[in-house]
Amino acid sequence: MDIDLKKNRTQIGTVKRHPDGFGFFIPDDPTAPDVYIPKQYMNGVMTNDKVEVGVYPEPGGRRFRGEVLKILERAFIDVIGTYRDLNDQYGVILDTNNNWGANLSIPKKWALDAKPNDLVVAHVVGYPTDKEPFLGKVTEVLGDGNDPLYDIKKVIINHKIPHTFTGAIEKESQEFDHDLNPEKFKNRRDLTKIPLITIDGKTAKDFDDAIFVEQTPQGFHLIVAIADVSHYVKIGSAIDTEAYERGTSVYFPNFVVPMLPEVLSNELCSLKPNVFRLCV
Repeated sequence: MDIDLKKNRTQIGTVKRHPDGFGFFIPDDPTAPDVYIPKQYMNGVMTNDKVEVGVYPEPGGRRFRGEVLKILERAFIDVIGTYRDLNDQYGVILDTNNNWGANLSIPKKWALDAKPNDLVVAHVVGYPTDKEPFLGKVTEVLGDGNDPLYDIKKVIINHKIPHTFTGAIEKESQEFDHDLNPEKFKNRRDLTKIPLITIDGKTAKDFDDAIFVEQTPQGFHLIVAIADVSHYVKIGSAIDTEAYERGTSVYFPNFVVPMLPEVLSNELCSLKPNVFRLCV
């Protein structure tokens, strides 16, 4: 069907791909309805891609159909999956979740010597079109794809959880003053004589608050000491911007992806026993 887009609205939003090849478009505008996208207009479009869609009403009904006009932002930049041999020149990561619409082909020269059934992380170097294949380059070989120890890594990559700190963040992290001599902080109230305690699990490293409670004739007196992150993280800094994007630390069994670099989360902003720390 030829669509006269001049007579139809365009919308910006994301796409969910169905295993059978068609898709559903979810507009950014919450007042706009979802749109069905026929299979012939889903070539090269992947689940969660940000797209511009031409929308038109179905004849004789209240539903809408659409055609992807432009892919604005790709959802998949790095992927994780089990590497398999395809032939003498290519390996492959299968589209087992039906999110891509194509298997990811990996030239053997870009495979980092991965072996069949190795779990690998691959960077996408070419997206599928009518003329071009879906191509990737292995950036990390993790090991046996059946090993459950890699399940956390799979979740981090598949859900695009930021898990590394680079560039300006590393530079800012190296500039913090680790000398917390009380002589340098005479303008602060000294709570070191109060037997504050933290309540955390045995494996915890980021103690972000501590408490002290005592009974008085009037009732109970509670002191809560919270690590003073604002002393180190200034508004508009690279670390502040990254923390805003992450929103929270992400906790897994025996593993955490921190919101702040470890020099803060596990050290300067962790209220450890018998060391000076700044708090509010």
